[in-house]
Amino acid sequence: MKRHIICDDRDPFFRNEQVIQGGVPVDQFITRKLWDVGSSAPYGHRGDLTTISEAILHHGGEARPVRERFAALPAEVQADIVAFLKTLQVLPEGSPREITVRQIKAFKRLKGSSKPPR
Repeated sequence: MKRHIICDDRDPFFRNEQVIQGGVPVDQFITRKLWDVGSSAPYGHRGDLTTISEAILHHGGEARPVRERFAALPAEVQADIVAFLKTLQVLPEGSPREITVRQIKAFKRLKGSSKPPR
């Protein structure tokens, strides 16, 4: 795992002002894997972000360009991305392995888009 700078002076939301990380700068965090993002809410190192969209939109630092591209997308495309991310779950043993029709449609729309968003 890698530490990433996820906040900056323009968006200090994630700055680790209250927690000491053993000499690690307050703007750096180990980035979690996405494979269970659909089943791991709340988000953020303090657990104070309740949605995936909030988690994306509160990033700065190295993640600022990605956040700005996400914010510039139409609301429907943002919802499609979030719907896809919600499919990334680690399910308890014996759980049904189903995804919703909306999630399938969202994935197909994202897969079919060959042009990067501006």
